[in-house]
Parts: sequence; structure tokens; C-alpha cells
Amino acid sequence: MEDVKKEMVKVRADSA
Repeated sequence: MEDVKKEMVKVRADSA
């Protein structure tokens, strides 16, 4: 489930 964590980081970076 590491992909989920990576995706979360990507989403947060996009939100920034």
C-alpha cells in the first residue's frame, strides 16, 4: 500500500 502514500503526497503537492 505504498502507492497510496505516494499518491497522497502528490495530491497534497498539487493542492499546495
